[in-house]
Amino acid sequence: MDWVVDAGNTHLRWAGARGGRILWQAALPDAGPKALTAAWSCAPPPARIVVATVAGPVTREAIARAARDSGQREPEFLVSPAAGWGVRNGYREPANLGIDRFSALVAARHRYPAGALVVDVGTAVTLDLLVGGEHRGGYILPGPALMGEALTTGTAGVAAAQPDPAEAPGRDTATGVGRGIAHALVGAVAEVRAHLAGQGLSGVPCILTGGGAALVAQRIAPPRIQLPGLVLEGLARMAAEPMD
Repeated sequence: MDWVVDAGNTHLRWAGARGGRILWQAALPDAGPKALTAAWSCAPPPARIVVATVAGPVTREAIARAARDSGQREPEFLVSPAAGWGVRNGYREPANLGIDRFSALVAARHRYPAGALVVDVGTAVTLDLLVGGEHRGGYILPGPALMGEALTTGTAGVAAAQPDPAEAPGRDTATGVGRGIAHALVGAVAEVRAHLAGQGLSGVPCILTGGGAALVAQRIAPPRIQLPGLVLEGLARMAAEPMD
């Protein structure tokens, strides 16, 4: 069995995988070495630890240290290739595409061979278009928390507000901010879909993933599906199958 690890900016998720399939999943709100070492010390040793992270060197070192301190194997930190596992990377500099995004595209390619729009709602929101295995690039915008922080720190008189998926206009500032955040995310997806329809790509399924996906899932027009473990699913396939 392999371990596949998705280490984001705020949470760390990992799963046991065999033959490209997820067997179990776990998550930690704290990706520090102490918490991770404690979790990994009581787990059966894997054949490999395959990691996708864009969280920076501190997180990478925390994962490597936790593996050493818990007696596990040295982690393998992946980088997005120009092509592999049925996906051709659309970035001019392939390694600059976040490995979490590439892993999600691998999973999307397996589920929807004809293509999909992959929307990951996390600290940042990414929208990536996949058509027949070809990644045609994507869009990046602030996630819900960052949108709210921008208003509270950059303006006077706007307090922190929780994102709110309700459609009706807000009748106070906090509600207006919360609903505005959700509207911005839903509108971004709708705008990208309209652009795709203009290119003859209407009806492309939307795959929603990431910790904030539930915020807008019901507001996204079908066809849509919510898959919280999409990155782990892609990593499981990458760990089990040749790169191509």
